[in-house]
Amino acid sequence: MCQRDVEKKLKMARPEIDESLAVIKSICDIVPPSVEVHEGALELLDRYQLSWYDALIVSAAIESDCETLWSEDMHNGLLVNKSMTIRNPFDC
Repeated sequence: MCQRDVEKKLKMARPEIDESLAVIKSICDIVPPSVEVHEGALELLDRYQLSWYDALIVSAAIESDCETLWSEDMHNGLLVNKSMTIRNPFDC
């Protein structure tokens, strides 16, 4: 996806995107795609019927010892590996 496509999809100019990402990076841990994250994602794929990219996100969250993963498009309320719950922040 090129820069113009991202700006169009997000309805934000590049400086706004950069500023938003800077804030996110300042308050979030960044987990690189390690071998452990990939292996964990492979285990999660079939067990929880996740897409590959969702499985990578969930695996990285588990590697970071997250108790809650906030996502508006994953399985709300799903308890993963008895240690982390996926929650939709827009589900009241």
